[in-house]
Amino acid sequence: MGAAALVGTALCLANNLHAAQSQPELPAWFQTLTKEVTETPVQKSAPPSTTSSTGAVRPESSSSASGPSLPTSREVDLSPFISDSGFDYQKAEQYLNNSYKQCLARLAPQQKEQVRIPQRAWIKYSDHNETACKALGLSESQIWSLSLVECVARGSQLQHYFDPPNADSLALQSELRQAEDTLTNVYRQIIGRLSGPDRTNLIEAERAWVEYKEKNTVANARVNPMGGGFRATISVIKRRTEELQAIYK
Repeated sequence: MGAAALVGTALCLANNLHAAQSQPELPAWFQTLTKEVTETPVQKSAPPSTTSSTGAVRPESSSSASGPSLPTSREVDLSPFISDSGFDYQKAEQYLNNSYKQCLARLAPQQKEQVRIPQRAWIKYSDHNETACKALGLSESQIWSLSLVECVARGSQLQHYFDPPNADSLALQSELRQAEDTLTNVYRQIIGRLSGPDRTNLIEAERAWVEYKEKNTVANARVNPMGGGFRATISVIKRRTEELQAIYK
C-alpha cells in the first residue's frame, strides 16, 4: 500500500468509528495544543501512599474499597514492569521516554515534527481522561494504575512506527473494522447510561482520543509509508476499548 492510500485511510478512521453518533462537534477540533512536548515527554510522581522506597507501586490490601492498585491489561505486556514489590512506575515512564527519544533519533529533522504532533495530542487526551476518572470518583491509586498502563501502551505504539510491511493487508483491514465496531459498541453502551458532567467528560475524552488516533495514524503513514500502519492503529483502538471497559465497568 502506498503512502497516499495509507494517509487516506488515516484521515477517515475516526469518521468511520463515530459516524453513527449524534454528539455535537467541537468548535475547534484541531486547535493549537498548548502543552508542548520536550525530549522527555512524561514526568510524574507516584502517589506516596501507594509507593515503596524503590519506586514500585504497592498493591493495596484486598479489603480496600478501591480495589487492587496493580495494573492489568490484555492488550499491553506489563510483565517487564512488575516485580514482587509491585509495579515499577519509574521503569514504565522510562520505557515511554526512551521509546520517544529513540523514535526521534531515527528520523530526519523534517520528520520529527510528524511524531511530535500525535505526542502532543496523546498528552491532551491523557489529561481529559484523567479528568473523567477523577469526576467518576476513582481512587488516586486506580487512576495511577490506568495511567501507567497507558504509558507502556504509548511506548509500544511509538515502536510501531517502524513496523515492517503488513503481510496480509486484507486480513488486517477486517481486524481493523472489527476493532472499530467493538469500540463503537462499548462507547455507545457506556455513554447511554451516563448523564450530566460524567457524560460530558467522557465525550470530551473520547474526542481527544479520536484526535490523537487520527494524528498518530497519519504520522505512522508519513514516517514509514510501507510499514505496518493497520497493525499500529488496531493496537491503539483495542487499548482504548480496554481502557473504557476498565474505567466504566
